Amino acid sequence: MKTAIRTITLTMILLLTGAALADVSNGDFEAGIMDWGMFAPPTWTIAVNAVGGNPGAYGHIQSPWGDSAGMGCFRQDFQCGVEDPSGASTCLITFDYFLHNLDANPGSGRVIVSIDGTVMYLSPAGMDWIDWTTVTLVVPCGYHTISLCLEVDPQNNGWEAGFDNVIAECDDSTPTEDVNWSTVKSLY
Repeated sequence: MKTAIRTITLTMILLLTGAALADVSNGDFEAGIMDWGMFAPPTWTIAVNAVGGNPGAYGHIQSPWGDSAGMGCFRQDFQCGVEDPSGASTCLITFDYFLHNLDANPGSGRVIVSIDGTVMYLSPAGMDWIDWTTVTLVVPCGYHTISLCLEVDPQNNGWEAGFDNVIAECDDSTPTEDVNWSTVKSLY
């Protein structure tokens, strides 16, 4: 009986520890498309390029010049720490991206990053050339879906976007109580 309880306890600890440590898989795209779902209009290019990232491999989305309206995305479900019902823990999600106007109307393309279907980041309006930039988002710890997308307006708009170094880390630190001499003195 004691062995069974120890085994169950050890299994629960391993499961909880594993859930707490899990985050975005293959966020540097070094393993190709592994762990990423991809979707884009059929005329678009969506792939992982082995070089040119920040550094190394990166996820690449490109719309063609002719009739290029639509959205292409990389998507992944991930666990960022353990959900805290009190909301005290936060998940810091960082990623790098670039956005390039290849031959398009100014302002007709943008990077959109959504967490759980809610837009959390939209590239600055009117920016037609953004080199590798790092962005940090904050959401509660727990289970999430991230979508890294290039959106292009109707007409002939050729754009490209790249994504790299996608990381999610849960900060589940416990808030501390302020301590001063009066509170210490009252304990003794």
